[in-house]
Formats: sequence, C-alpha cells, structure tokens
Amino acid sequence: MSKVVKSACSLDCFDACGMLVTVDEGRITKVVGDPEHPVTKGFICHKGRAHLDRLYSQDRLTKPLRKMSGRFIEISWEEAIDLIVEKLSSTIDQFGSQSIIHIFDCGYSGISKSVDSMFFNHLGGISTSSAPGSLCWKAGNVAQKLDFGTSRGHSAQDLVHSECMIIWGRNPAATNIHFMQAVKDVKKNNGKVVCIDPFKTQTAKQSDYHFPIKPGSDGALAMAMAQIIFDKGLEDNKFIETHTRGFDLYKEEVMKFDLNKAESLTGIPLKDIEFLAEMYANAKPASIILGYGMQRYVNGGQNVRTIDALGAITGNIGLSGGGVTYSNKSISKHVGGYVDASEKFAINARYYKPAKVAHFVNTVVAPEIQFAWIAKANPVVQAPDTNEMLKALRKTDFVVVVDMFMTDTAKEADLVLPATSIFEEEDFIYSSMYSPYLCYANRCVDAPDKMLGEYDLFQVLAERMKLVEYPVVSRQDYFKEALKPLIETFKLEYENLQKKPYAIPNQEVPWADKVFETPSRKFEFVSEVAERMGLNKVISYVEGVQPSSVYPYRLVTPHDVRSTNSQHFRNHMALAEIFIPVEDAKYLNINTDDVVLVQSENGEIKARAMLDGSIPIGVVKIMEGTWCKDGAVNKLIGNQTCAYGDQAAYFDTFIKLTKIDFDK
Repeated sequence: MSKVVKSACSLDCFDACGMLVTVDEGRITKVVGDPEHPVTKGFICHKGRAHLDRLYSQDRLTKPLRKMSGRFIEISWEEAIDLIVEKLSSTIDQFGSQSIIHIFDCGYSGISKSVDSMFFNHLGGISTSSAPGSLCWKAGNVAQKLDFGTSRGHSAQDLVHSECMIIWGRNPAATNIHFMQAVKDVKKNNGKVVCIDPFKTQTAKQSDYHFPIKPGSDGALAMAMAQIIFDKGLEDNKFIETHTRGFDLYKEEVMKFDLNKAESLTGIPLKDIEFLAEMYANAKPASIILGYGMQRYVNGGQNVRTIDALGAITGNIGLSGGGVTYSNKSISKHVGGYVDASEKFAINARYYKPAKVAHFVNTVVAPEIQFAWIAKANPVVQAPDTNEMLKALRKTDFVVVVDMFMTDTAKEADLVLPATSIFEEEDFIYSSMYSPYLCYANRCVDAPDKMLGEYDLFQVLAERMKLVEYPVVSRQDYFKEALKPLIETFKLEYENLQKKPYAIPNQEVPWADKVFETPSRKFEFVSEVAERMGLNKVISYVEGVQPSSVYPYRLVTPHDVRSTNSQHFRNHMALAEIFIPVEDAKYLNINTDDVVLVQSENGEIKARAMLDGSIPIGVVKIMEGTWCKDGAVNKLIGNQTCAYGDQAAYFDTFIKLTKIDFDK
C-alpha cells in the first residue's frame, strides 16, 4: 500500500520547497511539489526532483570507507567510530583542540545537521569558520546591515505591485524559479521588468529591458543613475529629510562622479542610463531585486550600498511593491537552541575566513592542522583555489568527509562517512535567501545498511569522548529547543509547525514603519559602523579590480541551471564549456568546439569554446560547480576577498586563452 508523506527540499536554494513523497512498500517512487506550500504551489525544479535519483543512485555511499594504501575499503560503523575517537583523542592530547578544523557550508540546509558545530564546540573550541556561508553572499549582507540595519526582503506576493522591477545581477529563471511568477505578474499588471546582467540570461530574455553591464561596474551605474535623478529633481525629499542620515555627504559623492565616464565604465550607453534612471525614479512603487553574483568582487559590498541608496533617494523603501531586496533573514533570527548554547564551551576556538580556508590550513602554526572534518560541502571544487585546497587536505594527518557520494573532496579523505538523505531524516528546513517559510520534513523511509545520520552519530561520539555536558536528547527535544525563540516570540505550538509551513506575520513589506535597525534608526548614507570596520564611511563609488596585459579577460562563474553548486554534476562527463565573446574569439582565432587552455595566476584547465555574441568584450564565462574530471574552474580562482565580509571575490579572476590540440 502506498502513502504520501510531506517533506522539504534541503538544497542550498532560494525557494526551500515543500515536497510530497509517495512511498510504496518502503521505497519512494515519486517526488512532486507540495500544492499547499505557499511558495512551491505544486511544482519543483529538476534539481529538487533529482533527490529521488540521488537517493537510489548506484553511486551512492552507504557504508564507511577507510583509505588503506591509497584504496578505500569498507569498514563497519563500530570500526569507524573507534577510529574517529582514537584520532580525535590523540590529536587533542598531542596538539590541542585548535589543531582540529571543521569545514562546512550549506550543502544541506536542515536544522538537524547543525549538531556537528555543537559537538566541536563541546571539545573546547577548534579551528572553525568565522562566518558560515560567506563564500558567496556575505558582502551584500554586511552592506545592507550598514544601510538598513539588517537584510529584509519583500515577499513575492508584495512585489507584484511594482510598477518597475529591476532584477540586478540575478537570474531567478535558473536559481529561484518560483520568483518568476512574480515577474510574470508584474508584466501582467502593466509594470516594467528590467534585467541588469552582463549576460543575456533566461531572466533577461523574459524582461522588458536588458542592460548588459560590464562585470563589477554596478556601483558606477548606480552613481550615474543617482546623479541623473538629482539633476532632474526626481528625488523624494520628504523621505530623505525624515528617514535618512548623512544625505548631504552622499549627494556630494554622487555629484563628484564623472557622468561622462559612465558609458566607458559600465558598457551601457549614457542615453540608456538616463532612460533607466528616469523609468525607475518616475515609477512608484519601484523595486530592485539584487543577486549574489553582482557583489562577488573586491568592491562588491560597496556596489550594493550604492544600489541601496537608489531605493532611499526615490522613497521606495517601506512601500508595498518597492524596496531593495537582497536576502530574507526572517526565520534565521529566531532559531537557536543547543547549538548557540554550546558556544560557551568553545573557549579555545580559532577562526578562519571561509574564502581562505586552504591558505589557513597551509600556513597556520602553533598548532598546525592535524584533523579535518568536512560536511555539507565540497571545498575542493567550491572553495577558491582548488590546487591549494588539495595541498591543504593532503598535508593534514587525518581527514573525515561526510557525503552521499565520492566527491573530489571525499577522494582526499582518510575516512568517508555516508550521509543520510533528507528523505531519511526528520527535519525542519528554511532559507535566508527568498522563501520566508519554515517547512517540516517527515522521515519518509529508513536509511540503508543501518546508516547513522549525523544527529545520532554525534551523540555516540559525545558519549565515547566523555563530553558530559553534551545534550543527549531526543531529536524532538532538539528541534523544540532550536525553535524555542520562534515559538515563544510568536506564541506558537510546536505541533502546528509540523503540520504546515510557517512564515512570520507582517513581513511582506520591510520597513513599512520607516524605523530601521541602524544606530540612528534611519537609513544611513553615512555610517560610523562602516568607518570602524575600515570601510568607506559614506556611500560612494569604488572602482573595481581591472585586467592586466598578461591576463586580459575577466572570468565570471555564475550558477548553472543544471546543478545546485557541484551536487548534480557527478555524472557530467565532458570538458567545462567556456563562453567567449565573438569578437574576442575572432581575434584569438578560436571557433566553436575548439579546445582552449585557460590560464590564470593560480592555475589552468582545458575547456571547450562556445562563442556568444551577447557577452561583453573582455569577459568570459564558465559555469561553476563542475568536478575535477571535467575541469574544475576553481583551479583558476585565487583567494582574493571582498572588502566587505571577507567574502570570496570569485569574479575578480583574470585569465588568458590559448587554442590547443586536445589530443596532445
């Protein structure tokens, strides 16, 4: 007899979908979107549907694997636990807890698998990330915290009221498909949809206007727009006078910007910039939807601040259908529990910057890293500088990787532990990017071969390591404690959170009361907090990094519609594709399907050429996430970071191209 069970998608995604899972005699046969979920509305993308393929893939790992003489052999869970305890204990005894490093990210977004951080905190503090998730989006969050006090996003239901929607550096058609309904609704309501993106993406094709901007020049475009708005008297003086701080200093910076350089800096004709500025300023409400690609530059955080300022000077903040939406940290602010409480035990914690984790391992002293635990991440191909990451793992005495598959990172491990799927776990899922909903995931089927999920594994390890204050509690009690801030603040019943998705009420229009979370309680064009951080005090234009004569082409590595980061590329068996502007390809005598050697200061890969007439001259594109066998693009990328948030500045990578004979 079959049954339908409610679950949720655990991928690192904007949408955090609800799913309905059909189970026949203990085996899942179908996965579809939950029609009752307010965001999902009955459909999920192919990456969500691929959970089923991943669950029953013949490549899936189901037993612990220990590397012996360069080969992996199966061992029992008892042997694996004995080995982990032995290595942890000896490492702490000989080198101290700081010689242990925990490398993790957002490959699984559920609450239950955050127990790894709790466990390592109870060891007394290890080497751990100073800012989880800051590989890709921290610069923008820091920028919006300086301007608004935090990042709060408009709901899709509210954004349909926009008369003008600017999608800036974001491609929701590939990464946030449920947002595309809002795009369609704006157009249906006679609003205008604008896409600002270096590439003619699927989102750009569905927009009314596309402005192909030079990568990294977003701040120049925003400053040019602001100057035009002031010149034409289109600013909202009432909002500025009542709800902002430091406007005069900001306006001085805007008027100092050389408008005559805007076209050469951005690649957008000045008449088009004027058209865009007037269209945005004359529409009310008008919204700006920011992506996470347009701030992956050294100057990325400052670029976000200049765009935030456009919303403030036009009075589009706190309006239904308006705002500058970057992320949505509504649920995350109300999740805590045992993990947060465990931080008091981490008295010897040592922190690394995620964008420089490999450099940290390779250079840190007193003590050096001896033991690594890697989970919810594939840093060999996702962290900057694949070659340095490989060196870091190979110099570490003992490496444990937890994953469902033998990734490039898992291949470097001494011990690989199989991970459970979301369908084999009971969990709560939420996103801080777009969906405002907390979603409960039932356990649908049992894990194979008596597999231990991380929640149960760390309870066993805590007992074996004699961590007497480690909370050995039921999963239900762990969830209740984690969600206690949410439950108490909004007077909820835990059981009701298990029945249907929950969103915090009255979050559709951020800053509707015009009271911000900054020190002044106003939108801050001038920020003393920024100054104390060593950043520009006033929102202003900061020029980005430029190419050199040796490496003349900027490399941009956007997300691929086919995969969430590297997770869905395990069976991709072809060279990475490099998209080259037609004029640059002609100059280099490169044709479609030619194999090219792509070189940067950090490394090289081979790639297959694809000519693209819509890409700005001097820019090339390789989609991120492909594995080493196909040409891991992060071999080209160094560990440069943004000025804001120490985030990886992936897109400030420059390369040169040479056509080669692939057979040689």
